[in-house]
Amino acid sequence: MISGKAIDAAAGQVALWQRLPGQPGFQIVANGTTIAGQYEIARAAGLVQTNRKWYVTAGGVQSPTIEQSVRAEVTLSSSITAHVAVILSGGVTPRHAHEQVLLEASHGGAWRVFARPRLSRASRYAVAAPFVGHRSVDVRTVFPGDQRNVRSYSPVIAIAAAP
Repeated sequence: MISGKAIDAAAGQVALWQRLPGQPGFQIVANGTTIAGQYEIARAAGLVQTNRKWYVTAGGVQSPTIEQSVRAEVTLSSSITAHVAVILSGGVTPRHAHEQVLLEASHGGAWRVFARPRLSRASRYAVAAPFVGHRSVDVRTVFPGDQRNVRSYSPVIAIAAAP
């Protein structure tokens, strides 16, 4: 929901403008009306998946430009294969085909990268990660960020290391 108050209460109409990463200029994406100068413009849930800039115009006046940073949805799951390796898999939404993600394990409270898989065309990855020992290892996937999404993390999962 985007809301505000138009300085000129008689403006009646407001226009919502946005600029996506890589676009040369702003484009109108929605219109609304004011009631006693107040306006609300609803955007569908899940519609905003990338970074962008916004402003509103009403009665010849422009609001300040707001920059919205958006995290990607990063997933991570695991399965053990033949008691030797842990298969880690997941993906990034929105799609970031052929970009790299980082797989990290927690060691003494610090996160360390142990793999750097590239995402497939479908923005998915899978990698075998051998963990040796009798302790649990916390792992996560990191999308480093780009012009479309800011740095984003999967939930941390605990992997029971295979002996």
